[in-house]
Amino acid sequence: MNYEEHKIKAKKIHTEDKDLPWTVEEVEIHDRSIKDNDYKIIAKTVSEHPVKYYNFTDDILNTPPFFGETLRADGEQNAIPFWCNPFIDAVKKLYDFDTIIRMHINCQVPGMFAGPHYDFTNNTGRKTALLMIGDSVGGDFRVFDNPRQLNELKRIAFTPGRIVIFPSHCCHEGLPPTDGYRMTLAFLFEPKNN
Repeated sequence: MNYEEHKIKAKKIHTEDKDLPWTVEEVEIHDRSIKDNDYKIIAKTVSEHPVKYYNFTDDILNTPPFFGETLRADGEQNAIPFWCNPFIDAVKKLYDFDTIIRMHINCQVPGMFAGPHYDFTNNTGRKTALLMIGDSVGGDFRVFDNPRQLNELKRIAFTPGRIVIFPSHCCHEGLPPTDGYRMTLAFLFEPKNN
């Protein structure tokens, strides 16, 4: 399936979604927020981490959009792996929060289109922090006005070690790499001062 076909199918999945208020200025880019050695440990651990799921958005999609591992599911209180702490600490320097709502590793290879989606559909003030990992070619992060129109508002180049923070109800997608693996470590949190 080519990318244009995938976008048409993704639109069908989200036809009932409503527009959610946010601004493009709320999509933040933070480079060099994690020490190089800490980033290398995270990148090595993520690249060697066992993969337990393929994420299927809907039967409409013919190929899985990505694969990965859930480190903490919604509502769970299990311990976060210690190797995630430098990433969490970097985000805590920017936002005051107590709870990680969900944390996961996502990976894509060429041809795996994650498609435009939301991480959380209600405007509760939740944010998603995403760490770009690996040396893939391509794999940009894109932000849209909504999944029906798919007007690209911002494109962020995939850069190893880059942290992107955005409202969890913002429509976004990670493009597949043209070569190599596109890996991300991401978590949802709710800042105390919404």
